[in-house]
Amino acid sequence: MKPPCEIVVMELLPQLRAMLAKNLLDSNMSQVKVAEVLGVTQGAVSQYTHSIRGAQNPIVKNEVVKKRMNDLSKEVLAGAGQEKIMLRFCDVCKEVRRKGILCKRHKEAYSSLKDCDICLKK
Repeated sequence: MKPPCEIVVMELLPQLRAMLAKNLLDSNMSQVKVAEVLGVTQGAVSQYTHSIRGAQNPIVKNEVVKKRMNDLSKEVLAGAGQEKIMLRFCDVCKEVRRKGILCKRHKEAYSSLKDCDICLKK
């Protein structure tokens, strides 16, 4: 069994953290502060900026995902706390699954799932 959550944990979440980190850094937030916001080390933030962690793939190039992460960046800059940030990450994950954005990558990773549509079911 290879649930979509495996792709979420191994690929999507690091990519979302990388997107958020880059957005916050572009807004002049320090790496130390970004690390604090994301609950990671400053070294991890540095790796996100150099695409060593959270390397981009088509999932995060999706316009829906970009918009959600840009909105989250604004919320963080406005002072959103950890609970709000976590909620937004979960919202993005749910939306990516519900809209089938994750499906292509899931099927690429696990070819035996070519007929999978679990994320599209209510």
